[in-house]
Amino acid sequence: DECSNDDDRISMMAAQRAASEAVDVGRETLHLCAQQSEQIHNANDMLDRQTFVLEQSARKLRGLTWAGWIANQFTKTANYTTTTTTVPPPLKKSILHNSS
Repeated sequence: DECSNDDDRISMMAAQRAASEAVDVGRETLHLCAQQSEQIHNANDMLDRQTFVLEQSARKLRGLTWAGWIANQFTKTANYTTTTTTVPPPLKKSILHNSS
């Protein structure tokens, strides 16, 4: 009977260690996903800016000819706008760092 209790206690401790490691891995994964989300958002903003610059350059080049100048008179100039992609709020420290 006493041997069974020791085995149960050892099994319980091993399960707690495994659960703790799983929580740590999940916490790290969540942190990395948040970082990647921010990087993707920044890359998207940079892409929007580069698209704007290319559109402005094409308009200026087109305007160097008579036909292009006339075409530019009937088209709108491009406006730089940022994407409306929402960035998730920062993670709470209690999620990222074990409070125990």
